[in-house]
Amino acid sequence: MDKKKIGLFTAITMGIGATIGSGLFGSFPAAAALCGTGLILALVIAFLRSVLTFIPNVTAGNVCPADSANYRHVTKMSNPYVGFLQVINGFLNMVVIALLATVFAVYLHSILPWLPAKYYAIAAILIFTVVSTFGSSASGKLQNILVGILVAALLAYIVMGLPAISSEYVTFGDIIHPKTTIMGLIAASGIMGSCMQGGEILMNFTDEIENPRRIIPLTYILSTAFVFVLCVLIASVTLGTYPYAELTSLADPAKKFMGAFGSSFFIIGGAVFACLPTINAVLLSSAHIHAVSAQEKILPEVFSRCNKYGVPYAGLWLNALAAIVLCAFDLPIFTLMTCASPISLLINLSRMIPPYRIPSLYPHSFRRNFFRLSAPALRAMVILASLLYIITNYAIFLELSTINVVIIVVFLAAAYAYFILRRQWLKKRDVDLFGIMMTPYAPWDEAERAFAAEDAAPVSRG
Repeated sequence: MDKKKIGLFTAITMGIGATIGSGLFGSFPAAAALCGTGLILALVIAFLRSVLTFIPNVTAGNVCPADSANYRHVTKMSNPYVGFLQVINGFLNMVVIALLATVFAVYLHSILPWLPAKYYAIAAILIFTVVSTFGSSASGKLQNILVGILVAALLAYIVMGLPAISSEYVTFGDIIHPKTTIMGLIAASGIMGSCMQGGEILMNFTDEIENPRRIIPLTYILSTAFVFVLCVLIASVTLGTYPYAELTSLADPAKKFMGAFGSSFFIIGGAVFACLPTINAVLLSSAHIHAVSAQEKILPEVFSRCNKYGVPYAGLWLNALAAIVLCAFDLPIFTLMTCASPISLLINLSRMIPPYRIPSLYPHSFRRNFFRLSAPALRAMVILASLLYIITNYAIFLELSTINVVIIVVFLAAAYAYFILRRQWLKKRDVDLFGIMMTPYAPWDEAERAFAAEDAAPVSRG
């Protein structure tokens, strides 16, 4: 059976759903607390950084497509210790899932205060884990519906909110010259960066996409640009209709100018439906990362087993249950958004290695990259993107508590201790873990040979 069931339209809706998610609804209040009326400037910085950082990453996925591409790229083009960061990222997604569910719960609780918010979060994870077990095709159909309702809710917020903007809350001068520090603005842009991430998530299950070399770049471009415009308009309405210092969620201004029915539609159709599709996308992405890790012997074999829908169920449910445990602790949104920042920095920096090396490793494939970038242009973007990652994450790091730092250090130490012990355990059974991880990925070599032969063929002058 052909597993490539995701077309361009479904890919774009998945990209939009994954991009909007908690980023838009969870980060606005946290970013406003850091930079005040600099919210729109923070968005612009986040968008520019997103373009500079993700075009190299998406180019790598375009030139060398693969299931769980980030893992394969980093591992095959650097070394196993660096590649293991992508395995860690698969488990780190439990924090992302908990964050999405928590944002969903906070908004839903504002109109249905019958139960503690954490119970809504746990229920959301359970429901979408069940949905995800039926595969990307079934999930994609549901995703199309949810994203359609989500966009309608956001447009309603914008259309009803623009006429309500008042200079009582913000002026053009406040937006252009916000009263904030440079580091506060950069930290806010780092948090707002979650609004621009998600379009590249399909790289983790490339095998289920029709024509991934074309669809993945198009998905990133269209979904990210669309969400950026939405975010700027929503930020304008938010700052112009409500005191930013008192902002706890986007439901606050919505209740002022949308009325009871309109604000309920915005909360349910917007915040609720924004987070749910993203939970689905992250769950599936994580499961595929775990499956490839198991195929390469890093994780136990059970993580590679799939159900009849082609879903690696062990990794899916492990991340879901771990996220449920996090939700049970009722952690604040800001804590969940920033707690893994230093680890994310290492992961994102490692993803800059493949696009830097691909032009020399796969030159014939690279000449056909979707963005038509030259090798020097791509490498310049990689260097600039790496610097931006470091600066932004340093600004966020300054906002972390000591306990956050301790947890991060312990998590990394425990993860690499497992990795080293796993290698030793396999070595005693005559299995070379590093050898498996560094084995070249055959489809890339086959494509490179085919393109090389094509480039060497004489040009017909008929």
